[in-house]
Amino acid sequence: MKNLFTFILACIASIFTSFSQNIIFSENFESIVPPALPSGWTQEKTTGSILIEWETLSGGHQGNPPYAAEGNYNAIFQYQSSNGEATKLISPVIDLSDVIKPELRFYHAQDIWFAGEEDWDQLKVYYKRGEDSAWVMLAEYLYPVTDWEYRTILLPDSSLSSTYYIAFEGITGYGHGTCIDDIKVVETGLIPLYIESVEINQASGLFIPTGTSNNPIIRIDINAQGNEGTLNLDSIAIRSLNTSDNDIITNGVKLYVTYDTIFAPLNLLASSNFTSGNIIFNNLNYTLTRGVTSFWLAYDIKEDINHEMYGHIADAMIKESSIKIENNYYPYLDKSPTGSRTIYESIFLDDFETNKGWRFTGDFERAKPLGLHANTLGNADPDYAYSGEYIIGTDLTIDGNYTNSIPDTGWVAQMPTLNLKYYKDITFAYYRWLNIQNFEVDKARILLNSDEDTIWDVLWNNPTLSIVNENLWSYHTFNISSYFNRKEKAQLKFTLGSTNSSLNYTGWNIDDVILVGNYITKDVGVTEWISPLSGCGHNTSEEYVTIRIKNYAGEDMTSPLPVSYSFNGGVTIKYDTIYTTIPVDGYLDYPIDKPANLSVPGWYNNVYATTHLAGDEDASNNKLTTKIFITPTYTLPYIQNFETNYGYYLSGGRNSLWEYGTPAGTIINSAASGTKAWVINLDGDYLTDDSSYLESPCFNFTENDS
Repeated sequence: MKNLFTFILACIASIFTSFSQNIIFSENFESIVPPALPSGWTQEKTTGSILIEWETLSGGHQGNPPYAAEGNYNAIFQYQSSNGEATKLISPVIDLSDVIKPELRFYHAQDIWFAGEEDWDQLKVYYKRGEDSAWVMLAEYLYPVTDWEYRTILLPDSSLSSTYYIAFEGITGYGHGTCIDDIKVVETGLIPLYIESVEINQASGLFIPTGTSNNPIIRIDINAQGNEGTLNLDSIAIRSLNTSDNDIITNGVKLYVTYDTIFAPLNLLASSNFTSGNIIFNNLNYTLTRGVTSFWLAYDIKEDINHEMYGHIADAMIKESSIKIENNYYPYLDKSPTGSRTIYESIFLDDFETNKGWRFTGDFERAKPLGLHANTLGNADPDYAYSGEYIIGTDLTIDGNYTNSIPDTGWVAQMPTLNLKYYKDITFAYYRWLNIQNFEVDKARILLNSDEDTIWDVLWNNPTLSIVNENLWSYHTFNISSYFNRKEKAQLKFTLGSTNSSLNYTGWNIDDVILVGNYITKDVGVTEWISPLSGCGHNTSEEYVTIRIKNYAGEDMTSPLPVSYSFNGGVTIKYDTIYTTIPVDGYLDYPIDKPANLSVPGWYNNVYATTHLAGDEDASNNKLTTKIFITPTYTLPYIQNFETNYGYYLSGGRNSLWEYGTPAGTIINSAASGTKAWVINLDGDYLTDDSSYLESPCFNFTENDS
């Protein structure tokens, strides 16, 4: 998904050679026999009923990652729990009293346990100036790190002392462990700030619902290194690759900044509009600091009132020399990250800032999250919404935890019923912050219903064996087309229950519920074969076909409508074109002006009629197939001995065993003449409760007196 672009200044090598980089402290975990820790390292329980110990190992739990970053061994904090137990691994005392610009460097990994679930551990890094001083956090790493990543942290000037301690705090999240390796504290000396790299990345591959704001499109990572002086970002120019810049609201092209690669629409630098496909954010005057600073291009997308934006692309690129920093220009070549974002029409969009008609039972409610937590199990509720101020969830305002012994699906948050008759390709998405025991004990579900009955389908439930223990908002999406396409009564609900009699957690927290889909503007199909039908009177060379056509779309059908039919499965096809309007949900009975030749009697088993509307969005209802029996008409005298064929007779009725062929029963074991006949069961008896019949061809008696 990422096409990274990096500039390396040629002068970096000369800068580094001007300053010594002495190693003040190092630990590679090679001087021990696992699981022991090196001498001088200590541990301190931060959270939990017992001390969960750091150990040494080669790689992570179950080989995730499979090896140490350097050498044979690394330190690991791993415990199969989702309760957020935490332990600090504390370095020996380090003397930094005579150091000018020390930098902490280490490798780090924390792999996810189950893909698709929020099961990973976390790491926080602290320092303190003396044994009795308070710990101060330097950095936190809250997201999965599937392989070793190199970390650098410049230690604050004000923190330096002769009794300096560094702590790595591992936090359980049922992952494969928090792993660290090859720890160093290095004296870097005074190095003027310089641009080490500029990387252009695709910000997201997720769809964009219409009517939403702050959708990140591309991310520009500017990595400044050194420790003295300043660097000033003056301007960024961006080229549109959008299907239509008119999909964006006025002043809806925005530039945000964050200090990590996780998007948060908190620090807005500028907003404007594309002009002839270009935008320049001038006079930013933004002071870059050491490390990676991420600049995000984001769009505010219009509502799709006319159902025209589905499938449009939102994308952008950085042209050569479009970023100005201290009178230097980047990049050296045009850069367009691989990928783009697709716009889908919003059917239902709720950020819970207003009441949109949800139905709540039990302790589900709409409120501002308060970060409540009644016990030490799992994590607390969030103290902030993913967007805006309000969310929905279980017990947001009393103590935060769900109660014991809730009946099955006893607590419910049900979305308003939606009419999706004219929508297909429906996707459901939402943000959640969930803490709950495994499904065998406490049950959280998302349920769907699109019928009049009371049976709800399970879209999702919490894992059978593992606890869900989240302390971050996470995004989840489901394709629900098989449930909701073209349904007039679409219902969705979040539920909690049943729960057992102990160990209750904080439960559901939900924000930004979204349903998107493709509004159908063109869709017609054949609903009925009106004529000709099975029976007499059709054995002519000019039989005209009449069909009934329905407009299934949400807009009137005004385009030319080609139609066709065939009596032999498409070997011979007759075409016609309809030039008339069919209103929404309207019908048209249309006689096709190309006749069929039905002069040969018998079965026509592969009969169909179909529409061929250009741009038809649902081909499943275009064609109607049927069978037609053309009965011959005879005049008197009439003789049929069934020796040539079945005589165009038809059997029917209840429990019919009428058969054409050679009789071979116990009683009737031969034909009256010749060898062929119609018999109820050629080689046996008729059935109990037989109410069947054998129907002859048609006869014309108009020329006979009697």
